[in-house]
Amino acid sequence: MSTRSWIAHQASLQGKNNGGVVQYVYSHYDGYPSGVGLALLQHYNAKGKALELISGGDISGIEWDGSNVNYYAKRSSWKDSRGGSDENWDDVKPQWKDNLNNLFKVFKTKDAMMIAYLYVWQTDQQWHCYSFDNNTNNINELSMDKDFLIKARKDSTEDVKYIRKAA
Repeated sequence: MSTRSWIAHQASLQGKNNGGVVQYVYSHYDGYPSGVGLALLQHYNAKGKALELISGGDISGIEWDGSNVNYYAKRSSWKDSRGGSDENWDDVKPQWKDNLNNLFKVFKTKDAMMIAYLYVWQTDQQWHCYSFDNNTNNINELSMDKDFLIKARKDSTEDVKYIRKAA
């Protein structure tokens, strides 16, 4: 079983595009907050690192210790049995939306029905985590408190703490 997520970077709100262009990739495994979320906080918690992570295209998995990212475009280099041939770059390259609100709109559609979490490095220079509630049709922002997520991972306890309705 896998918990799918999207990992995104929102560009500056300055300049021509006042909506903050968003680049994002798919991540297949461990997308829950104490998995991918905590890995992002611990190992990709700077703009350059977020951009570098996303620039590799769609991801199978991120090692929790930050030692490796299994990109689908580099599948032949994987060190586990799920490797194989590299996937076509055009099929796994980062996708773009012209602003965060438009990415939220896609997050609410059938195109994202298997995506449990959305992580966005936003213009405030922090990771934000969102989940979609099918019952209310709302996107909710979740806590990215590092200490809370470390404890949840260690204790195998609930790792979702709602902050606010985002969209």
